[in-house]
Amino acid sequence: MKTVVLIVLLTTSSCFFQSCTSWRVSAETPTPTNQNTNIGRRVKVLWGGSWYDATILDSRNSEYYIHYEGWSNSHNEWVTTDRVQFSSYYIGQWVEVEQRGIWYAAHIIQVNNNQYDIKYDGWSDSYNEWVTSDRVRPKQ
Repeated sequence: MKTVVLIVLLTTSSCFFQSCTSWRVSAETPTPTNQNTNIGRRVKVLWGGSWYDATILDSRNSEYYIHYEGWSNSHNEWVTTDRVQFSSYYIGQWVEVEQRGIWYAAHIIQVNNNQYDIKYDGWSDSYNEWVTSDRVRPKQ
């Protein structure tokens, strides 16, 4: 009986930090029932006209419960999808970048607000440029 009580107490504590909609309470070991692959993903969130780094903790309908990096949990909040930017690419990733209808090999050297600072393969740094995601695709 003590084991069951302990598990229920731990599950209740987990629900305090995350939305209870993503957890099932039972006498067995608790397991997440929310299979959303975005949980744990780092994103940018629009707040007060600026973009902030954040991590998705939970989701429901068209909202995400996020934690702002470097801020206390008291700033965690539910945000609508229009305030969230997902970055598909990462620093160091090799990609292809469109320039006047031609795709060139490049790699990403910086990411900022869903824009990518890229270096073209075989070209000098003077050709580096910031591009938007519509000009980038995974290297084929």
